[in-house]
Amino acid sequence: LFFVALVGFVFSATKTKHLELRNTSKDVIPAKAGIHIVRILTLILIAGSFFVLTIKSARNVEYFVPLMVIFSAFVLNFVFNREENLAKVFKERMLKKKFINFLVLLYFLFALPYISFLGIKTARGFFEDGFDFNHFSSAAKAIEKESKPEEIVFHSSWDEFPFLFYNNTKNYYIVGLDPTFFYLYNQELYEKWEDIRHGKQKENLYKIIKDEFNASWVFVDKKYKDFEKNIKSDERFIKIYEDEESSVYKTE
Repeated sequence: LFFVALVGFVFSATKTKHLELRNTSKDVIPAKAGIHIVRILTLILIAGSFFVLTIKSARNVEYFVPLMVIFSAFVLNFVFNREENLAKVFKERMLKKKFINFLVLLYFLFALPYISFLGIKTARGFFEDGFDFNHFSSAAKAIEKESKPEEIVFHSSWDEFPFLFYNNTKNYYIVGLDPTFFYLYNQELYEKWEDIRHGKQKENLYKIIKDEFNASWVFVDKKYKDFEKNIKSDERFIKIYEDEESSVYKTE
């Protein structure tokens, strides 16, 4: 919403500035006006690209936010000359644009408070609940107790590794931080892991996990329901532990 509102403001303000420049004699038109416009349009394209990427993956917000700050600075620098009185400029240029004002008003009355509320709520929930270092600890201890040193654990997600390794350094795990290393090491095996953990691969699970991954243990987060359903359908996977968070299976 912020991005859309800002883009609307930019085009409105840029149009106003363009008309002012056209009505001004050429000898007093700022020499760098064209350069500023090119920079603004370039930043719109770059920031817009990262906005789309942010929708796809939240990690890209780390690039989107600073680009938006730079973008905003260029826009304000272009629209408002330093020697101008900002209050006067705002009154003369913006208050007359009723539709733009209406959109900005809606944003500040509804969108901004809502976004702020969600952010505060999320932060409070995180600090109230704290960070659970015992996450998956019982399952990890069960594997540690029953397994031999250096046996491989096939697990359902890369982000489980810190918790499993924290509680059990006796075994090896197929993927940790960052899973990109796994992909670069063996793309074919990585894609098989992705298909298995998301429940797409249903046939020959036992053979693939035991022979291709050389895994003696299977750890399943309860979130991966299709994966566990496929594991349960093969009696050669023997369940040795289960709680409300996860399940552990041993290959025969």
